[in-house]
Amino acid sequence: MSSDFSLRQVLACLNISVFDPLVEPALKKACRIDAEQKAEKRDPFHNVFSLIVLQVAALICFAGLRPYALPAGIGLVFFCAIALKKATISSWAFFFRVYFLAGLFLLAEILFRSFPFVVPVILLMFLVRSAFVFKSRETRTLLAVWFFISVFALCRTESSFFPLVPAAVFSVVGVTGLLFPLKGLYWREPSVVFATLPLFVVLGYDIFLLVTQTVFVLYPRGTTVMAVAFTAEALMLICCLRKDLELGEIVLSCLAALALFLCAFLLSGGLAGTIVLFVTAYLTDARVMGRTAAVLFSCFLTVFFLSLPISLFSAGLICALSGAVFGWFYLRLKRSFVPEKA
Repeated sequence: MSSDFSLRQVLACLNISVFDPLVEPALKKACRIDAEQKAEKRDPFHNVFSLIVLQVAALICFAGLRPYALPAGIGLVFFCAIALKKATISSWAFFFRVYFLAGLFLLAEILFRSFPFVVPVILLMFLVRSAFVFKSRETRTLLAVWFFISVFALCRTESSFFPLVPAAVFSVVGVTGLLFPLKGLYWREPSVVFATLPLFVVLGYDIFLLVTQTVFVLYPRGTTVMAVAFTAEALMLICCLRKDLELGEIVLSCLAALALFLCAFLLSGGLAGTIVLFVTAYLTDARVMGRTAAVLFSCFLTVFFLSLPISLFSAGLICALSGAVFGWFYLRLKRSFVPEKA
């Protein structure tokens, strides 16, 4: 959960001395990591927006150089790797990183055409390797995104491919990594990616069903696989909070998990998934993931209303009324939990 307490304040609340020989080394390491994170935040090319711009620019270069894939890929990777080693200015490093990534895309496409399964394996190897280095946050994020995409591309080569099955697996893996982090393993960024991207797949699948008119309100929108996956994630959340919950609260939480399963199975798997994702983001202090979950919830709710057997005007009116109700609830909660300033 979000908090502005410093490490020293937390230790003071726990009545633990910062000069304890068992605590002092860990405190120094935590302060060093915090200083490195603040230095990264001051760098204009180390944020989510820069990662998106980096990949978009690399994909544009990739599209333009596809006719010369092999020589261009080898040349870009070799030259830009040397340039990145010597670049000291962040803007130049970003420039060379764009073309280095474009070269990797060109080589990966060539390799994927001949040996599709090799590309996800290589990406997974580099992803696991980067999980043991703290400073590789940006690299881990990019590797996680493209490992996710490569697995889906590999699955699409199968005739019986169904997109919600790998999406469910990735979602469970991502939420598990966030709720049960391993000591000494920097797996937060891949976990956020694996927990968030499957919902975009589910949203695309729901939009496809809506456009092709292959689903109606009484048809189960959420498949059994997604319903089971999101219910398992809800049960993991209850397991994490079991020490802070009373028996009655645990029973209510289990009933809420059952209601989540029914929502995913009968109405919309995306709505259930975004609820779980938002709660996970709140408990793990993943603010960007929480905002993404809120936006996705609105998208899934809109798609669900549009899939109802009613007119477009009625669907828009229901969306507007739902927005007003959620806004009212938000103001009530804000007044309840945020103390008024004197």
